Amino acid sequence: MNSATTTKIPAAGPAAFHGNAWLAAAVGIGGVSNIIDTQSGAEVSIFGNASVATNITVQVSQDGTNFYNYAAAFAANGNFHQQVLTGARYIRLSSSAAATITATIAPKI
Repeated sequence: MNSATTTKIPAAGPAAFHGNAWLAAAVGIGGVSNIIDTQSGAEVSIFGNASVATNITVQVSQDGTNFYNYAAAFAANGNFHQQVLTGARYIRLSSSAAATITATIAPKI
């Protein structure tokens, strides 16, 4: 795996598979978040707050090592929410600008 942390939440029901991608993190240009193991949940909500305008790219992986950009980046400036449909096991985020970001990745399984 890369230098980011992989978060695996133990099964306790549909709401259990989620995690903090960033928690008030000082993110640099092109910085990536922690990796969240979604247990391949198909519908994934990504929400949080960015201190300045940035574009956030969702990156997906099946093995937790090789990540690929998911569609187009979405704009974040203040509070944001984005929903994606994917069967990928692992998800992380990337920021186009330096910002302080808090973000949660929450799949529905």
